[in-house]
Amino acid sequence: MFTTNKIHRGAFARIGDRYNRFIDPHHFLGRSALDDSWMTKGKPKANLFEHEDEYQIKVAVPGFTKNEINIYLEDNLLTVECKKEDLGNNYPKAIRMEYGYDQISRRFVLPDNAKTEEVHSSCQNGVLTIVVPFERDEVRAIKVES
Repeated sequence: MFTTNKIHRGAFARIGDRYNRFIDPHHFLGRSALDDSWMTKGKPKANLFEHEDEYQIKVAVPGFTKNEINIYLEDNLLTVECKKEDLGNNYPKAIRMEYGYDQISRRFVLPDNAKTEEVHSSCQNGVLTIVVPFERDEVRAIKVES
């Protein structure tokens, strides 16, 4: 299939395309982390970080309060859903709307070494931070026999 959009996309997106052959597109460090558009409809952008003993997921949730954010964890699938409470008719007729997020959601497949029972989150200034502790795999030496 011929597509022209790859010519205009950034280097990170092209790298993500290469690795998608090997990595599930919904994988924790897969395509969604390397997508180059700011926000697709209903899908907030996220930054993923790995620290010494935890992963940190930062999700853009502009305009949502902590009461409008729900986080679910089933097996190793982490789901973030944000839904605005009913706004009613409190707003005047819009002449032009360039943004508006009534409902957004994003899913992350956590790695097998994640300590899912210890996941916690906080929200500040429109950024939801989810902390996922994990266990490092033990490195062991293997004796070479002749």
